[in-house]
Amino acid sequence: MLFPNFYAANPLCSPSRAALLTGRLTIRNGFYTMNAHTRNAYTPQEIVGRIPSLVILLPELLRKAGYSSKIVGKWHLGHRAQFHPLRHGFDEWFGAPNCHFGPYNNKDKPNIPVYNNSEMVGRYYEEFQIDLKTGESNLTQLY
Repeated sequence: MLFPNFYAANPLCSPSRAALLTGRLTIRNGFYTMNAHTRNAYTPQEIVGRIPSLVILLPELLRKAGYSSKIVGKWHLGHRAQFHPLRHGFDEWFGAPNCHFGPYNNKDKPNIPVYNNSEMVGRYYEEFQIDLKTGESNLTQLY
């Protein structure tokens, strides 16, 4: 499918992703700012950061039309299991539930989970190596 006239709804990754998947303006889908007191990509998700359950995402509509869908890469629209992509219409998923920069066990070694569907298959900096000096990894090849 080609979207020749698609524009990012927000300069931040999560609000833009949420807008693409919902077809809603960022102010209406709950991801729109960097203010720590509102729902957004960078608020700790234990507090508020997740795509609302009642919001219908594109893969849910596609599933009703008989299509299957897969998401590869960073989700960052709710890191807890009940908010993962498989709960929002995706049939398959390989990637990280949150951003690639956290959560952190400490400042020197992020502990970022990697999922294959609903199973965590490892963590970046542990099973999936990232060069601490250059920041390079085999992430693109994995995805």
